[in-house]
Amino acid sequence: MNLLTLLFLVLVAGSFHACEKSSPDTTGKGKLEIAVAQITDESLLKSAFNDTSDNNTPVNDTVLYSHHILITVVNEEGTPVLDDEMIPLYNFGSGFISQKIELEAGYYMITKFMVINPEGIVILAAPVEGSPKCYLVNKCLPLGFAVSAGETTRVFPEVLPVLDESPEEFGYAAFGFQIVKPLPFYVLAVVEYDNQDIMPPVSPTEALLTVYAPNGWQHKFKLEAKVNRLVIRGGSDHYILVGEKEGFPPVKLRRTARELLASTPDNPVVLRFVKPSLLVLKPGPEEGKDAMISNLDPEKNFGDHPYFEATFLSESVLTVMRTNRSLIWFDLNELPKSARIHRVILTLFYDKPMEHDYTGGESPVNSVTPWYGAVLQQIVEPWEEHEVTWDKQPKTIETNQVYITPFVSDVHRIHIDVTRLYAPEVAVDMPHYGMYFRLYPTEQFPGFRFASSDHPEPALHPELRIFYTLP
Repeated sequence: MNLLTLLFLVLVAGSFHACEKSSPDTTGKGKLEIAVAQITDESLLKSAFNDTSDNNTPVNDTVLYSHHILITVVNEEGTPVLDDEMIPLYNFGSGFISQKIELEAGYYMITKFMVINPEGIVILAAPVEGSPKCYLVNKCLPLGFAVSAGETTRVFPEVLPVLDESPEEFGYAAFGFQIVKPLPFYVLAVVEYDNQDIMPPVSPTEALLTVYAPNGWQHKFKLEAKVNRLVIRGGSDHYILVGEKEGFPPVKLRRTARELLASTPDNPVVLRFVKPSLLVLKPGPEEGKDAMISNLDPEKNFGDHPYFEATFLSESVLTVMRTNRSLIWFDLNELPKSARIHRVILTLFYDKPMEHDYTGGESPVNSVTPWYGAVLQQIVEPWEEHEVTWDKQPKTIETNQVYITPFVSDVHRIHIDVTRLYAPEVAVDMPHYGMYFRLYPTEQFPGFRFASSDHPEPALHPELRIFYTLP
């Protein structure tokens, strides 16, 4: 048994000799509640809070708190379970208690404890064992306690007023709390349904919010469908707020500390989640623009070919292998010029599976084994459906290309995320004239064959779905 474990057990035994249970029920979770206790003149404790006690007023049946405790709690192995966490304090009669903290049942120790006012100033602190101020209290930190499943444990750290003393007087390093400044602000997440004809309805919603500070600090909050009061670590001049909600594009805001502090329950920071609009393109033979090209007929045009394919098949008459590739273009003129594209899905259909279709293959970016499949590449030169040939095919680029892996042959369709070709991950200063379908990285029997816009069955025509929002 090491010295830390021995000290821990001694502290826990001393702290709980009066408890009814000698050991906690460790089969679940319990709660910790902390009350501020001071062994010196009680008037000092009250005066420490009185400067901002007027801020602790109810608003919309919610108690607003202005003071926080900064606490570090370690488990029996010495691993922090609360590491410099800031917990709000509530006025309870003539005293102050914290909100309840959920912990796994077991034994713990408080190794750091101080009370901070809204200005980020430490007004009360519990001295650490061996510090110059330790003799003034009955029990210095670390303070042991136990949490039992389904029960609330209340602990009473003894604190002293912090006047002009240095942190070392209480046993803390100077940087331990000098940079800690709680910054409260109000935030509301709402859903707006994009509609160009009427005012979009707005309603509060649940969401996740991650706050990032320039110094690397970050924390994720779960927002309720109402105005939320959050407290983050202060000390930075600005913060990045990233809101997330399933089915919506993420929302990213940059706000200064002054702007966050200026927020109120009536004027919160608003995260606006806009439901993307959807444009569906499924052109037929007249409107569609796609063509096949073949290396064995390099000068022949296949503008009315019923298949959108990238194949490598044997040519029985010539007893050689034929490489076929395809081009396709969708008219995006229906998309508003100011639209911000979030996702683009290409759905390809086939009337009958090719005998070689199977489940297999690995993405070339994730596999160390040989891989083959196909790619869709950006076409960067103009081309005409009834003029393009193998010898007169337009140029393409590999940047942002989309991979297609061999697939199950009995589903009759595949959905391909081609967003990167329309909203590039890597910026490309080149024009967009559609997509080029070819086998990759080498020609491999037999390839892929889907229906084109010239296929006699309209339901099998290629379909492009574009999810977008307007500014």
